[in-house]
Amino acid sequence: MLENHLSRLIQTSGAQNILVPVKLLNTASLTRYYTMKEVLKTGELSLT
Repeated sequence: MLENHLSRLIQTSGAQNILVPVKLLNTASLTRYYTMKEVLKTGELSLT
C-alpha cells in the first residue's frame, strides 16, 4: 500500500518536473515573439 503511494508521488512529481521547463520554454518563446513584433513595429515606424 505504501509502495503504491510512493510510486504515485514519484510519478506526479516527475510529471511536474517535466512540465516546469516546458512552461518556461513556452513563456520564453512567447516573450521573444512579442519583442520581435515590437521591434518590427518600431522598425516600420522609423522607416516611414
